[in-house]
Amino acid sequence: MVGNEARHYPHILRKIIHDGNELGNHTSNHPKLSQLTEKEILACDESIEDVTGFRPVLLRPPGGHISDRLLTLSRKTGHILIMWTWDVDAKDWMKPGIRTIVRKIVDHVDPGDIIILHDGGGRRTQTVEALPLILSDLARRGYACVSVSELFSQTHLQNLKPQK
Repeated sequence: MVGNEARHYPHILRKIIHDGNELGNHTSNHPKLSQLTEKEILACDESIEDVTGFRPVLLRPPGGHISDRLLTLSRKTGHILIMWTWDVDAKDWMKPGIRTIVRKIVDHVDPGDIIILHDGGGRRTQTVEALPLILSDLARRGYACVSVSELFSQTHLQNLKPQK
């Protein structure tokens, strides 16, 4: 969640939390990596917490850009950096069309993938219309959507334990 959007749409944030979904920090104003500051990250946390009472732990940097400075900032602010699965990016922010969005995701998704879709930065009617088609197709294939925390607690973290 971009922090400045949190203040504009508090009812949506409350619904996200009420429905059992997870919110993460996507900075306060979605700056370029070179302009990202501790203040920018913490301001997003505060915006989300003011509305929901929940302080996010996950941080997804704008554009998926990572640097040593960002790693330091994430540690300092108490966040876990989270990314999406690169080959399941429909680039819906470019408005490529509903079919393209759907196909790019359902044709490339594998168990444990993190899918990225956008709700900000202009009209997102293509994304909104594509999402039910994506969810329906994935459900038919036996996939279930889970939060990032669930994904890591149930799958990846168990697989990362050293084998004896």
